[in-house]
Amino acid sequence: MKRMLVQASNFEEFSAAFMDFVDAFLSQAESVVASITGKPVSFAQRELDSTLGGLVHDLDMAGQLIVAEVVLIIGTLPFMAVDLLINGPPHKVEHDLHSLLFVLTLFYWTYEGFTGPTYPEQVSATGRRWPTEVLPWGNRPVFHTLAEIGVLKRMFFAKPEKLEETLEAILSSWDEKYLEFFWVLHNALWKPSLDFPDWMVDKSTVTPAEVREVLKTYLSNSN
Repeated sequence: MKRMLVQASNFEEFSAAFMDFVDAFLSQAESVVASITGKPVSFAQRELDSTLGGLVHDLDMAGQLIVAEVVLIIGTLPFMAVDLLINGPPHKVEHDLHSLLFVLTLFYWTYEGFTGPTYPEQVSATGRRWPTEVLPWGNRPVFHTLAEIGVLKRMFFAKPEKLEETLEAILSSWDEKYLEFFWVLHNALWKPSLDFPDWMVDKSTVTPAEVREVLKTYLSNSN
């Protein structure tokens, strides 16, 4: 049975599933992050029972994007880490953690809120309309190299005030906790710039354990 993350009943259910991704990254030997048909997928190994070997959370963020009435296909690039885009391989676990922030960001603009269970019907995101500020680093239309996309993405996320303004410009029915959760993850992965006041830079070294602790602390205190 397939259940999309947007089909969570509330933020608490969504955040529990989201934390499975972070937990999966704690052990590289037991986790895989891959792009299957353009979809970022995490295989979170869990001790469930003798018949199930794990949970598969499909972020289901590939698909179509409408820009000026033109339907475009969205794949993996918008979710790739800045460092990986600019500097290339090797692929590190830090890159996976940064990708989670971009998934959380674009998820917000892809859907208008949690739908709750709709099985067996799936939730369509074919009408998604990302803000114009996002399209350059979303590489839609395709104008830039991977390194250029990385630079554009770094500049967008480096300015919290502009990022907050863009987030709030899109009306949605998201729980307030969703955006709080977003900023907690953002602050865990980005740090103040030493060269430019009011700017932030993506952390080159960050561990799954550090991110997990920050997120779990927030979730515990918000209940």
